[in-house]
Parts: sequence; structure tokens; C-alpha cells
Amino acid sequence: MSSFNIKTAFFVSPFVSMKSFIESQLCKNKINMKQFEESKIIALPNKQTLSYDFYQSILNKDTWNTMTYILYGEKDKVVDKNSIFDF
Repeated sequence: MSSFNIKTAFFVSPFVSMKSFIESQLCKNKINMKQFEESKIIALPNKQTLSYDFYQSILNKDTWNTMTYILYGEKDKVVDKNSIFDF
């Protein structure tokens, strides 16, 4: 993202932490990190697929350093409100 000159961004209920999202999906489905690492790809009952390689690739990504406004729906059941506050 550093190659773009973004001055301000507006997001609507975004995944501000893919790491947190993946970890919450693992927790909800009672999958521990060792199982995730050994399986490499986990198919969840809701038809989502989690990739351990993708998870590893996001652990070392650059942080977002742009003034950002987030519109968060009070009934959002996908994005954890705490991840928005942490962002």
C-alpha cells in the first residue's frame, strides 16, 4: 500500500484485522493452531475456507498509516467491535 498516496480513507464495517478474524473463526469452530498448521486448509461448516499459508502471509504485513474513518453497523455480526477500536 505504500506505493499509493492515500490521504483519507472511508471504510464500512471492514475487516481491519484479518488475523483476528481468522483466529476468531478457528476459536468458534474449536480448531487449535496446531490443527490449523497441520491441515494447511480448513473447510468450515459455513462453507468458508481458511488457509494456513495465507494466515502466515498476513502476520508480517505493513500497518495502515492513513487517516481513516470507519462506519460500523451496530448489528454487524462478522466484524468484532474490539478489532475496530484496536485499529
